Amino acid sequence: AGRRSVHQLATALVDCATPGDVNEALMDLGSRLCRARSADCGQCPLRGGCAAAAAGTPTAFAGPRARKAPRDVLLDCVVATSGRRVLLLRHPDDAPLLAGLWDLPSRESDPKASGSAVRRALASLVLARTGLQVVLEGPVATVRHAIVGRRISARVHVASLPSRLGSRLADDALL
Repeated sequence: AGRRSVHQLATALVDCATPGDVNEALMDLGSRLCRARSADCGQCPLRGGCAAAAAGTPTAFAGPRARKAPRDVLLDCVVATSGRRVLLLRHPDDAPLLAGLWDLPSRESDPKASGSAVRRALASLVLARTGLQVVLEGPVATVRHAIVGRRISARVHVASLPSRLGSRLADDALL
């Protein structure tokens, strides 16, 4: 019910064929004029209906939020190839992070796990999601990335897939 209510309100506020354009315009407005430390209300086209401008203290409305320290994550991923094609898996729509997006087969790992245990777990993941058996090598590289409160160290493993795949992949797998 809450989601439906928010959707109805958003539709009422942004009733156009391209709501993404409105979102982008608002983000541009925020990055150029309505900044947390120095708002330029005199140049803002929305100042007439803005409570922050009316109060005369716009920077008091958007104070910095306290942020938690990022969590360190060890991720193991597979680059499984067949010729010039790479295997991707779709994150479930209800995943807490990257919902619905396509990504390399990957899983969080225990830093204390042995290399062979990690490779077996990754091979099991690929088999369970695609029906494909892979033999992994690696890790061949480590990539570091930060996203949404996480500092990720991704160990990259490689695998070759047969050039002719006998069975159709699941709907949430792509090659």
